[in-house]
Amino acid sequence: MSSMRKRNNAIILLVVLILVSLILRVPNLGFPFFGDEAWHDFVKFHKGNLFSLKYTSIDGEDTIPIDPPLTGWFYLLYSLIFGFSTIILRSTSLLFALINIFLVYTIAKKVFDRKTALFSTFLLAISYWHCIESYILDRDGNFLIFFYLVILLLYLYYRETKNKRYLWLGALISIPYMFIKISGVLITAILFISILYDNKIFQFLFKNVRNLLNIEIYRKSNFKIAFFEISPFILANILSYLIFIGGTFLLSPEYFSALLTQEAIPIEFFTASWIKSIAREIIYLFLYGSPLLIGLSILSIIHFHKKKVLFLFWLFVPILAYSKIPYAGALERYLSVILPPLCILGGAFLAKLNLRKKQYWLLGGVLFFSFLLLNIFSLFKAEYLQHNINEYFLRAATLKWHFLFPFYGAGGPAFLVPFWVVAISVLLSMLFLVFAIFFLKHKKIFFIFLTLFLAVSLSFNLYILQEFNFSIHSPNIRAGFNDLLQELNTESTDKIYTNIGSIRVYTDRDIQFIRLWCPKDDYSCWSELDSKIKTTGGAAYILDFPRTFESSMRSTIIEKNCQLRKEISDKQARIGMIYDC
Repeated sequence: MSSMRKRNNAIILLVVLILVSLILRVPNLGFPFFGDEAWHDFVKFHKGNLFSLKYTSIDGEDTIPIDPPLTGWFYLLYSLIFGFSTIILRSTSLLFALINIFLVYTIAKKVFDRKTALFSTFLLAISYWHCIESYILDRDGNFLIFFYLVILLLYLYYRETKNKRYLWLGALISIPYMFIKISGVLITAILFISILYDNKIFQFLFKNVRNLLNIEIYRKSNFKIAFFEISPFILANILSYLIFIGGTFLLSPEYFSALLTQEAIPIEFFTASWIKSIAREIIYLFLYGSPLLIGLSILSIIHFHKKKVLFLFWLFVPILAYSKIPYAGALERYLSVILPPLCILGGAFLAKLNLRKKQYWLLGGVLFFSFLLLNIFSLFKAEYLQHNINEYFLRAATLKWHFLFPFYGAGGPAFLVPFWVVAISVLLSMLFLVFAIFFLKHKKIFFIFLTLFLAVSLSFNLYILQEFNFSIHSPNIRAGFNDLLQELNTESTDKIYTNIGSIRVYTDRDIQFIRLWCPKDDYSCWSELDSKIKTTGGAAYILDFPRTFESSMRSTIIEKNCQLRKEISDKQARIGMIYDC
């Protein structure tokens, strides 16, 4: 096959994969999500000029965001051009998701080849983690991934051509990071280690470990080159930090104070038990990264090549950095920046497989059977538990797997799946992966276990996509939220109490909302809410996901002062309630 024909076929396949990505990410674009609407609020209720930080809070007061501002300003400008709606705002994230898929193809092709690039693109296209991130309006997810990809691509161009313009352009692009997310400096750490590796600094230090104090030996090394390549990014980060500190203070001392206190941002600097945090990271990597991407990355690392080193650094720097994240952290969003290296490493392994046609048919057959079994297992009833992490762990450890498990993060799309589907899929995938690695040198046995691993992990990936997009077996939380909104549109009273911070984004009615939220142990706050409900009356709109209402202070106040009007349920799971107070 001619080079031109191969190139044309690759372009056609890339277009098809991007179209598949779009189809997989469209179904929920207009659905309300109730956890990640901070930037919705900022955009819809913004006050002042474009660069103003003030907006009207749910309680009717002037407030400021507790995140670096560039993301909010971007969404604000986007909505000024295209108008405000859920679909319009979420299309920003979707747009970056599709651009990122193309950038992953470009990087994989530059480092490896077209075949690897296409497999990498395929893995990212069908990744349910990336699909979920394509809906989230936040600093994390596809917005942050985009900057990682662009900066690393420019570094690759520099490494290939030694043209300094690429290096300085990458440094220039890294300056706005402080205004997107403070942990964006992790890209500098990834580049720092990569530059040291590319210039053989680690090898030099290892060989001269006994003579490190001898200045003369450094003249024979690549330290000067490495220092030049690193310095633009370090200077850019220092400049960015100074602009960030000075700019936010001049913009608003109140905003400056909110950003630089531990009450708000940066959450990256919180501390937690290192062992517990690492354990939690591993769980998140398998649940969100998926057994498919984790397993393929492990197989790719076993078949080591120096071209993969950059992607290993890209994986381990964020994982180590976020090992200190507290339990409150939305780790699935923070770690989403490792999606591209997972897919590229997995693509590099798949590109070297060279399976025969019969083997593809066998894989397809086992995949179909595995996916069918997961759907059959989902027909059995599962218990909808009170949301409690310790209870989930206890049930998992004691093999009491007949409960609904929330794929839920602080600030993103949420849905429920039967835990036995998750547990069986992850355990079987890893078991088959271990056997495949054990029989790596026995091609026939290796292929059998590799087929089983790919079939089970792929079927689990497709199952999660199915449930996220269509909730075939699981309670449809977003549809339940829509039902609450429809009731609200016909509500006779203008005094509304709610635990849903994003509820006003989805209604055009001029309603005074009173948020049913206080810090857990702030009894004076709860007492004030209790008194307000008792005095003024009204209606309470409660979304009970994840399920916590029965055990909360909110329940005590509502049950004491209000009468249940209606329950919103789906597949025998209560999602929300409406009370008359």
